[in-house]
Amino acid sequence: MKSIWTEMDFTAFKKKYQKKQVRCFPNSVTPNPLVSVCLQTYQHEVFIEECIESVLAQETNFEYEIIIGEDASKDRTREICKEYAQKYPDKIRLLLHEADNKISIDGRVTGRFNFLYKIYASRGKYIAHIDGDDVWKDKYKLQKQVDFLEQNPDYIMSFHDTSVIDENGIVLESNLLDYKKSTFYPVDIIPGLLIPTSSIVFRNCIDSFEKEFVGIMNADTLLLSKLANYGNAYYHSDIKNNYYRHHGGGLWSKVPSLQKKRSSLKTFLALKKLSKKKYYTQLNRKIASLHLELMRLSPKFSGTLKHTVLLLKFLFFYTLNRFFKIYL
Repeated sequence: MKSIWTEMDFTAFKKKYQKKQVRCFPNSVTPNPLVSVCLQTYQHEVFIEECIESVLAQETNFEYEIIIGEDASKDRTREICKEYAQKYPDKIRLLLHEADNKISIDGRVTGRFNFLYKIYASRGKYIAHIDGDDVWKDKYKLQKQVDFLEQNPDYIMSFHDTSVIDENGIVLESNLLDYKKSTFYPVDIIPGLLIPTSSIVFRNCIDSFEKEFVGIMNADTLLLSKLANYGNAYYHSDIKNNYYRHHGGGLWSKVPSLQKKRSSLKTFLALKKLSKKKYYTQLNRKIASLHLELMRLSPKFSGTLKHTVLLLKFLFFYTLNRFFKIYL
């Protein structure tokens, strides 16, 4: 499938952002897996074993590879990943990243290079994602999701519910989602439908990314919206919740509330720029709501005034979209 957005293929990506070679740990993984599981990890020495074990526990009638992107951790994460790669050479492709390749976004060092590199490097027909501090709890998860996608070509991805746990494994929130339907269309997804990233399996149809992916914190929102241009998403109620771990070491958890809202606004402004006009109604409404929240959080009058003006601007755009079919 050809991307409708500005293209940056793997070669161009590495030429622009790779300063040091990414080393691949020796392996004997099949060159033609049906699924590539992208596992991203940094500073996860306490959690990484449970995460890898939950992926290895998957029972399938097809072959899958586990691409572990280890992001130059300072703790024992890399050592543990090497031990697993050595023990399971037919399953694990361990990519050893260098700190020099890390991309800073809004003044914060991120794992974005690692995130995109793994997707580019995926060889499967389908891609699944999991972070190194999360856990899959259903050993048939991959089988169920792949079976569905194989039988339903109109769907680009599928996902399921998630439970939130703390660093000690205590459940903080039993169900992250409360969806009453199973099919979600692009018009539902593009404005920011909540889909837990570690629950998705999607078709490996993306061979290029645009510059916005390396300038915005919320890469998962951009990825899901990009995928939505190719089809629908299916919500599985028949898959056990995976565990999403909320702890102080997470990158997003360290970001102050005001900056999170600013990052979200930046994301949806980029989405509007990159999306088809038929989705402007939902995007303008979302952008207006973010300006309203920023008005409430802004500590200074000048900031409040700025967001008030922009709120009125995007409410005006929304009115033109909704009632007059004029798209600005």
